[in-house]
Amino acid sequence: MFNLGYMHEQGLDLKQDMHLAKRFYDMAAEASPDAQVPIALALAKLALLFTFKYFEEFDWIHFGKGSLNVQLGLDWDIYLMGILSVIIATLILFRRPPLPILV
Repeated sequence: MFNLGYMHEQGLDLKQDMHLAKRFYDMAAEASPDAQVPIALALAKLALLFTFKYFEEFDWIHFGKGSLNVQLGLDWDIYLMGILSVIIATLILFRRPPLPILV
């Protein structure tokens, strides 16, 4: 199963098909518990390839000047401040020292 996934991923004697490769990798993970580490590495590589392929196909022309105003509206900066506030609050929560245990 793992070898079939690799063959589909690389296009060796078969048509290159990333989705079918992932399916074979998942089937190999179910079939053999000893193959968990190589399959995890292969799936991580597939995820990177999917990401690179997505960014290659992304329409960068329409993501130019003023696109935040078009996609998020005129109040996009308020959304950004809200997200940053949540991130800062999370960091403060995890960085504070633990409370002493009173007995």
